[in-house]
Amino acid sequence: ELRQSNKKTLENEKNKLLAELHERQEALNEKKDLELATKNLEVERLKKEAEEARKKLDHNSSSQELIGEAAEIHLLDRLMTAFPTHDFNEIKKGAKGADILQTVITRSGHHIGKIYYESKKTKSWQQAWVEKFKDDIREKNAQIGVLVTAVFPKNFQGEFAYVDDIWICSPRFAPQLSMALVQQLEEVYR
Repeated sequence: ELRQSNKKTLENEKNKLLAELHERQEALNEKKDLELATKNLEVERLKKEAEEARKKLDHNSSSQELIGEAAEIHLLDRLMTAFPTHDFNEIKKGAKGADILQTVITRSGHHIGKIYYESKKTKSWQQAWVEKFKDDIREKNAQIGVLVTAVFPKNFQGEFAYVDDIWICSPRFAPQLSMALVQQLEEVYR
């Protein structure tokens, strides 16, 4: 009887322990499922954030246009400061042509010539700019063209040059080059 009683007690304890083990296993599985669901949500959120970041990056690459436009405005401001009596026409974004047309006016009010400016804010030089700019210069009947850029043709050293009937200079020398060109137009006028 004692053996039977011990056997039953052991069997009951065993069943109790197995039930407790089963409950704990279910609790662990539930916790694991919850953690897995949390991780899946986190992965989905990160995917969405990555997609939004990619879209922002695509938008920022279009903001390269904004950088170029800011460079044009900065150039125009510097030229207007250097030549307060001259007329300046900014060619608006989307309109055909280069960026700024300067009409050189003498102290007596005579229009003696035009200087046309194209501002480029890119990472690499493109020879096609020169031909297009030359066409724009002819179309506006300008006497001089100045391509303002921080990048120059390969094998080129310095920060300004006269290439294919176009003046090319870095942004920092644009006003100084313009002063020399205005003087040249004034001398030809005289």
